[in-house]
Amino acid sequence: MKKMKKLKKNQLRKKKYICIHIYIYIYIFFL
Repeated sequence: MKKMKKLKKNQLRKKKYICIHIYIYIYIFFL
């Protein structure tokens, strides 16, 4: 149970990280 929770948190962090990167790339592209 604890392991699952940690995994979910890690996945969420990864998703957030990817989203931020996509946002930065779009921002640079439109500058």
